[in-house]
Amino acid sequence: APALDARERWKRIRRINREVNDRVHGTADSGERWQRAIADGNGVGDCEDYAIEKRMRLIEAGIDPHDLFYAVAYIPRVGLHAVLVVRTEKGDMVLDSRNSWVRPWFKTGYVWLSRQSTENPLVWLQTDPLPNA
Repeated sequence: APALDARERWKRIRRINREVNDRVHGTADSGERWQRAIADGNGVGDCEDYAIEKRMRLIEAGIDPHDLFYAVAYIPRVGLHAVLVVRTEKGDMVLDSRNSWVRPWFKTGYVWLSRQSTENPLVWLQTDPLPNA
């Protein structure tokens, strides 16, 4: 498939973030199972399930999987929170289940703890702050 131009890529990122947030009913799951939120049709999940669903849909929409990684943050008065981050020409942008804005990691107000390596998805790195800012 031909590479997406920056405008179309950005449009798909924003659309998929919004669609998943609108279609999934947020809930806490037991046992911290990481799974797609919509794949089986139920549309229920917690923060990491949203992130997984967004990652799979973005890859299906032509976004390079090497530009996608998960990150974990601490939110005061809320606790741990997982999100999907996409590397763009504007820097690393957060796709969050808590709101539909795609925004730079440093504008979230979160305390970033770790992120998935873009070189090896099985490796998690401590972050302070996320790179490529």
